[in-house]
Amino acid sequence: TQKLETLVAERTRELERSNHDLQQFAHVASHDLKEPVRKIRTFGNRLAEEFGASLPERARLYLSKIEASAGRMYDMIDGVLLYSSINSMDEGHTLVDLNTTLRDVQTDLELLIQQKEASVQVSALPAVKGSPVLLSQLFYNLLNNALKFTHPQRLPHIEIGVQPREESVVIFIKDNGIGFSQV
Repeated sequence: TQKLETLVAERTRELERSNHDLQQFAHVASHDLKEPVRKIRTFGNRLAEEFGASLPERARLYLSKIEASAGRMYDMIDGVLLYSSINSMDEGHTLVDLNTTLRDVQTDLELLIQQKEASVQVSALPAVKGSPVLLSQLFYNLLNNALKFTHPQRLPHIEIGVQPREESVVIFIKDNGIGFSQV
C-alpha cells in the first residue's frame, strides 16, 4: 500500500510538472504567435486608413477579409492559451453560438469553397456549452475534409444541420464526397 501511495505521489508530481511545462510553452508560443498577427492587424489598419478611400471596392473587400481573419486568429491564440491554462479549464467552457462558429469557419474556407464550387447549406444551429477554440477546430476540420475528399464527377454539396432527439439534439454534417470504407 505504501509503495502504491509513493508511486501515485510521484506520478502526480510528474503530471503537475508536465502541465506546468505545457502552460509555460503555451504562454511563450502565444506571445510569439501574437506578434505577427498584431503586425498584420496594424498594417492592415494603416492601409485602410491611409489608402482605403482610393482602393477599388474589391481591394477594400480583400482588406476587410484580411482584418477579420487576423482578428479571429488573434482570438484563437488567446483561446489556445486559455485552454492550456490549468487554472482556467472550467473558464474555457462557455456558451458557444454554433451559427457564429460555422460562419467564421466558412469565411476561413471561403477560397476553397469557391475553388471547389461547393454549396454549403447550414440550418439554424443551437448554442452549446464548450470550448470555442475546440468547437471551431472541430467544424473547420470536418468542413475542410468534406471539401478535400470530393467526388471527381459532381460538385460538392455539404449540409450541416440538427436532428432533434428525445432530450437532446444531434448535429450532423453530410456531404456527397467519396466517402470511406465502413469495414
